[in-house]
Amino acid sequence: MIGMNKKGVTLIEMLVVVGLFSIIGLIISSVFITNYRLQKRTVGIQRTLGEVSYAVEYMSRSMRMARSDYEGDCLQEQEGKGLTYGRPSEGEGGVKYIDYRTRCVRFFLDENEDGDMVIMKEIREGVEWQRYQLTSGKLDVIGFESEFRLTDRDDRYKKQPGATFSLELEDALTEWWSTDIQTSVTRRRLDVERIH
Repeated sequence: MIGMNKKGVTLIEMLVVVGLFSIIGLIISSVFITNYRLQKRTVGIQRTLGEVSYAVEYMSRSMRMARSDYEGDCLQEQEGKGLTYGRPSEGEGGVKYIDYRTRCVRFFLDENEDGDMVIMKEIREGVEWQRYQLTSGKLDVIGFESEFRLTDRDDRYKKQPGATFSLELEDALTEWWSTDIQTSVTRRRLDVERIH
């Protein structure tokens, strides 16, 4: 039986095909793993940026409706009567003021029960303080500084007081990113004098 073709696959051909399919499989799986990691990072950044946006907007809206502290009851600073914003003595950094419902309000940086640095909000009604956590532990607030453009006692700034606060932030879970955010707020509630 000379001239008869034997059809089959040799061991070497089989090893070459298995090797090629293994390399192609590794390339495809590494692309999927890289895309998964990038998506996880993007979702983490979006989540924390959403939380930052909420916290900054919440504080800004509340601060816009602040009242002047004519009695010096809330700010309790030297010559604090008539001022609108001041610094809280609790925690690190922050801002303190009287809100539109005449409650003393303060935002400041403090440690929560899990040991994470978060922005806290406290409201005093009567003599008791109610405490709220404004940011979660997923967002690590490293710094919270505030400046006020009213301490020079200029009449112009007493009529339209303002505050600037800046936050230094980091994603606590992944630590892939950090940022600084700064915003300025001017009071919208005007002290209107009645003319007789």
